[in-house]
Amino acid sequence: MLTLTHSWRRGPEGQVILTRQCPGPRDKHHHEGFSHSAGSRGRSACAICLGCFIHDIHHCNSNNLWDRSSSHCCQAQDGHIVNPQGLPLCYKWQCTQSCAAPNHEAFHGCSGCGSKDHGAQKCSRGEKA
Repeated sequence: MLTLTHSWRRGPEGQVILTRQCPGPRDKHHHEGFSHSAGSRGRSACAICLGCFIHDIHHCNSNNLWDRSSSHCCQAQDGHIVNPQGLPLCYKWQCTQSCAAPNHEAFHGCSGCGSKDHGAQKCSRGEKA
């Protein structure tokens, strides 16, 4: 069983600051589970580590991207993807189909690099399938 250590605190402006210790994306524990298919393109990139290798993308808590570089976002205890300021990102924006909902546009940012121009599936930092 995979053991993760989380530590939470509030920053000076009320933002959630997450410290975590967990295996990196290429650790043997991360090869268990599944990854969703993206049709003819192969596997979708994980919204946390941007890896396309087989692992449980719904529970990825990696500190690093697939190539071991630093990750931009992380997954909070409630399952939301949060940016470095502790604000939740739109999960659907990270998916292949993206999100067209205008009522939460402020949450549309790439979990891989922070850009508002694309989501995780189109991020240049992602593993090439």
